[in-house]
Amino acid sequence: VLVGAGRAMLDVFAMGRKTVTRTLYGSRDPKADQVRLLELYMAGKFRIEEMVSATYGLDGINDAMADLRNGKNIRGVISLSEDEA
Repeated sequence: VLVGAGRAMLDVFAMGRKTVTRTLYGSRDPKADQVRLLELYMAGKFRIEEMVSATYGLDGINDAMADLRNGKNIRGVISLSEDEA
């Protein structure tokens, strides 16, 4: 299984007698799922804030990437708003 692979990448790997399959967005419907997640969030049933391990301002994007590589954050968020960083 190639995770996040588009059709072009799949064609490169589909040689020989191997079976290669792909998954994109966990084989879900992103449009429908995003709407459902937003509805759950607005109803207070999906607390996304608990999933965010760190928040960085735009000027901290290099720190965010370094922390991700070093395992210091799992779900870091880059805030485009200066007052939220």
